[in-house]
Amino acid sequence: MTTTPTHVTGPTVDVTEMNAAEWKVAVQRALDNVRLTYDQLADQAQRRDFSSLAARKLWVAIGGKRP
Repeated sequence: MTTTPTHVTGPTVDVTEMNAAEWKVAVQRALDNVRLTYDQLADQAQRRDFSSLAARKLWVAIGGKRP
């Protein structure tokens, strides 16, 4: 027996659009927060051994794109 929910709520998604300069600043700020350089983060990604969950999330968020 299955039931169909009458009301479904989901997470709110915020989208922020940035120009290239704003993106670069945001990525650098995030790298500073995890105390890594881009090259260190890229190395962790290549080894699939991130120093923290925040570092892994940052890698996923920037998609490997160098600031």
